[in-house]
Amino acid sequence: MSYELAEIERRLANLIRLGTVEQADYDKARVRVRSGELLTGAPLANGKGR
Repeated sequence: MSYELAEIERRLANLIRLGTVEQADYDKARVRVRSGELLTGAPLANGKGR
């Protein structure tokens, strides 16, 4: 398999990740999400353009 194809497959596998919201800061529009062992911060999507 070529490097380019392997990179595309890796990116697609990480495009959508299921997780559980651990914390939510509605004033700053941020959430902390746990996906397995990974705990990450992410912007809270509100459907409005910024």
